[in-house]
Amino acid sequence: MKKAYIIILIAVVLILAVILIIFFTYKGKKDSDEAAETPQAEEQVQEIEFSANIFDPNEIKNIVPLGELNGGYDEVSTLGGVMMNIKEKIYQSSSVKVYAPTQMTLESYAFFEMPPEPPSWRLSFSIEPDLTITFDHLDEVTEKVMDATASVPASSSAGLMPKEKITLSAGEHFANTTGTSKAHNWNIYLYDRNQQNEFLNIERLSQSEGVGKQLLTAVCPFKYYNEETKKFFIDLMGYHQAGESSDCGSVSHDVKGTVSGLWFLKEEGVETFYEGVYASPFSIFKNSAGSVNIYQVDHGYYEISSNSASFKDPQEVTNEHCYNFSDAINQNRSVSGYLYFKVISDNQMQMSFGASGSCPASFPAQQAKTYYR
Repeated sequence: MKKAYIIILIAVVLILAVILIIFFTYKGKKDSDEAAETPQAEEQVQEIEFSANIFDPNEIKNIVPLGELNGGYDEVSTLGGVMMNIKEKIYQSSSVKVYAPTQMTLESYAFFEMPPEPPSWRLSFSIEPDLTITFDHLDEVTEKVMDATASVPASSSAGLMPKEKITLSAGEHFANTTGTSKAHNWNIYLYDRNQQNEFLNIERLSQSEGVGKQLLTAVCPFKYYNEETKKFFIDLMGYHQAGESSDCGSVSHDVKGTVSGLWFLKEEGVETFYEGVYASPFSIFKNSAGSVNIYQVDHGYYEISSNSASFKDPQEVTNEHCYNFSDAINQNRSVSGYLYFKVISDNQMQMSFGASGSCPASFPAQQAKTYYR
């Protein structure tokens, strides 16, 4: 009798074990199937796409690519944007209308006057939590925008919070511009915090909440258009004229072991300041026109043409090289003087500025400043 009881007990345990095995096997398969279905559902979510043109490409002469604007001193943030040069026949008789490329919400603004420039607007919008777009050098805004911001310009360009966070729909007209009063150009900046641009010293920029983060997250404002529409804008890319660049450019021109890229007078931080004639930050790179951009020294900038005697691609300067300012085009300083570079290491170089004369026979170390990535 006892033996029969033990056999029955063993049988019950075995039956329960089989039931549990079947249950967990089925549950595991069900969970696995559900997990497999989740990524497929996420993949079906469309990436954001701009559905309306920000401006009419036919009204623009050329677009200066990412990374080719002023990369020195307090203008270093412009490396993260593109600049539209307006056609003469447009700014002489009318203005460029600016539209929302997709639904977006006004997050901050500046309406300011800094003579001799007339009052202008800078508007920043949120498209998604990690995606923002900024428009600079706008002449006029619509009544909807003005009601949410201000009607009288301030003396400061500091960003302000709007009275209300108005939302614009895709294709909605919100501003007009003829650009700056002399050059007739204006700027767009798109920041995507889900991506990071490549610099040789990422840590320096990532620790800065201001311009450092902007340079790391800046992307092409035309990135989210479909390929057919994007081509209209890319065809306009070039430092001096359309067609000089086949893409939207690159925020960073840092090249290891060369002078090319962005430099600072301190080993840490992204502080903007001058030490004598030497600015921090400072940029040197070859632009899409094939010239060398030098930003900034002695509160000036220079462009060395590819057919000048002292021309050399900064990516090829791995030891020493001197640029004569007499070779510069579009310079805003005197036509004499020089800038002499000496590479010390991958993340360190020395720079010596001469306000007059031409390149000396050897590097003038006594007046040089040390720069860091």
